[in-house]
Amino acid sequence: MDRLLAKAIRYRNAFTHGRVSYGTAYQATLSYFEGTPKTVELTDDYLTTLETEILSCPTMIDDLTVKAGLFPPPKTMTVPAAS
Repeated sequence: MDRLLAKAIRYRNAFTHGRVSYGTAYQATLSYFEGTPKTVELTDDYLTTLETEILSCPTMIDDLTVKAGLFPPPKTMTVPAAS
């Protein structure tokens, strides 16, 4: 769980504070700083992984709060399918 939330925060920080650059042939890269300068190519696989991890956060948090007895189980939420 901690890893998933940490990844979500890293994604958020990279896109918020980083810079997206566009090359030729539909190539895009994200440059950001996380301890050291980093650059990642924004491929379909990368963005699909990012989407899957981000969309799993609300479910994980709901499960955690229910297990901890903090809140009753949430109503089922339908997440739209990726297009």
